[in-house]
Amino acid sequence: MGDKDSIFMEQAYELAKKAIGRTSPNPAVGCIIVKDDQVIGSGYHKKAGSLHAEIEALNSVRQKFKEFAENIHVILSNAVMYITLEPCCHSDKKTPPCIDAIIKSGIKKLVVGTIDPNPLVNHHGIELLRKNGADVKLLENMELAGKIVKLNEGYNKFIRTRMPFVVIKAAITIDGKIATYSGESKWISNEASRKYANELRNVYDAVLVSSNTVIADNPLLTCRLEDGSGRDPIRIIVDSEFKVPLDANVFNGSNFLLAITEKAQKNAEKIAEAVKKGWNLITVKQDKEGKADLNDLFAKLAEQNITSLLVEGGNKLAASLFKYKLVDKCIYVIAPKIIGNDGKPAVAELGIGHLKDAIHLKNTSVKVSGEDVIIEGYLDNKQ
Repeated sequence: MGDKDSIFMEQAYELAKKAIGRTSPNPAVGCIIVKDDQVIGSGYHKKAGSLHAEIEALNSVRQKFKEFAENIHVILSNAVMYITLEPCCHSDKKTPPCIDAIIKSGIKKLVVGTIDPNPLVNHHGIELLRKNGADVKLLENMELAGKIVKLNEGYNKFIRTRMPFVVIKAAITIDGKIATYSGESKWISNEASRKYANELRNVYDAVLVSSNTVIADNPLLTCRLEDGSGRDPIRIIVDSEFKVPLDANVFNGSNFLLAITEKAQKNAEKIAEAVKKGWNLITVKQDKEGKADLNDLFAKLAEQNITSLLVEGGNKLAASLFKYKLVDKCIYVIAPKIIGNDGKPAVAELGIGHLKDAIHLKNTSVKVSGEDVIIEGYLDNKQ
């Protein structure tokens, strides 16, 4: 990655990474402003509702060259802006369009990492800049562009489909089990892998588990990073009949959501108590098997601007997600342990009789975590 554009775009990408998990439902974006091959300004979008990366970078230039604050175009007329995502050009958001500020700044050259899939922006931002005399080109380094796309994979799916990006994550033995026959699962993976699991919770908007997982493990589902910088995801529990106890750990605080169906009416007293406590309850439809309709649930979660989900518990829940083709990505932490056939499998019955019908992951990657191995891969739900 020796070319100039890649070097500076890599810096913008690293800035964007700082806000991963903080900007939803917006994308994570980084921006670098360069003059005479020196960085004179930088910024990134820190959270939804805050200034966008381009504005942060422009403001940093004004701060650096205070004597030119009102005539910043004198400094920027021959500068280059490197931005990981196409600048916005619409007003359907909390902040003004960045295009106006860029044009006003006097910047005439931009390198854009990736196109924004938002129909309100898609290529329109670049076209508008060019109409106003700017020289805009897309990053030619496809490897780096791919990293930028992956950084915003949740946003990209959400903006295209209005459905959250769904990731199944599980720690499994080498023979594919998530617990012993007695239900013991702590700990299958090693300490390094469990740290990685907490890092994932810091990235995704919400973590999703089944009622069976809550009843069996009573998890906290919080993000516990050693440096204390973690952000707790929204904890979502799928519980058709409201079987979970009211004092379960997941109900500590207020950052949770309980999804029930009409079946839960048989526990009307628990519903009344939950409502009294101000819990976030969502009633979803039932599917043909009488379970919570996950398509309906995810659509309702999207309405609450939940763009990404980390599914951590329930082999029946996992099976349902696979059956309904709702999984976008899998992360399996494989520990060098063997439990045997009486252990609990990672995925419940799928009814697959032929290998050609097996769920196949693509674009896989493998990394070592101590003695564990972590495999990540994507699903093609178009088939």
